[in-house]
Amino acid sequence: MKDAKALYLIQNAVTDIIFPKILRANTAKEAWEILQQEFQGDSKVRSIKLQSLRREFENLKMKEGELMKDYFSKVIEIVNQMKSYGEEISDEKIVKKILLSLTEKYDNIVAIIEETKDISKITVEQLMGSLESHEQRKNRHIDEEIIETALAAKFKKMPKKDYGDEDEEKSVKGMNQKLSCNICKKTNHDTADCWHKGKPQCWQCKKFGHVGKNCRTKKNNEIVNFDKENEEENLF
Repeated sequence: MKDAKALYLIQNAVTDIIFPKILRANTAKEAWEILQQEFQGDSKVRSIKLQSLRREFENLKMKEGELMKDYFSKVIEIVNQMKSYGEEISDEKIVKKILLSLTEKYDNIVAIIEETKDISKITVEQLMGSLESHEQRKNRHIDEEIIETALAAKFKKMPKKDYGDEDEEKSVKGMNQKLSCNICKKTNHDTADCWHKGKPQCWQCKKFGHVGKNCRTKKNNEIVNFDKENEEENLF
């Protein structure tokens, strides 16, 4: 009854494609041997596959930019395949392999783990938790630096972009080039709008509204000069 129950469990566990291969098996042992031969092959084939997996495990290294969880999955997948072919591999060996195959950015946390913890007592799950926490903290700091850099660059560009200093300066320059009065030579209005249009201009002070002979500046200069002459005569 136990053998029939075991055979029933095996038959229900395989897919529809594999089921016809164990259909003729009368015992659970026969079904298991068929499956073993199908997926593992004989002892020579298993030995070759195991050697290939060992070599793949030894050469396995973490790639730059690869996430820790993806690398762990890759390691565990190879380890499980090795175990399926009869290889006994301890957690200590897996932990050492992972620590030695990480990229340079994990050197600090690897050094801390090796100095503060007993490698022979660390489980794969504990190591995975420590390394993933370190990766998340490091990525958070990198994200914060990227945000700060982006904000700093944005604020540097804001005065020119938001307030339009360059556009305003160009606009004023263009206006000054367009507006130029031929009477008073100022650039804030046109000739037709000049306040001094039709008024005489003094050749002495260059002001509008009077002529040179009536210029107060000329008379004041003459008085000053006369006073200076009298002062010099008195001193003499």
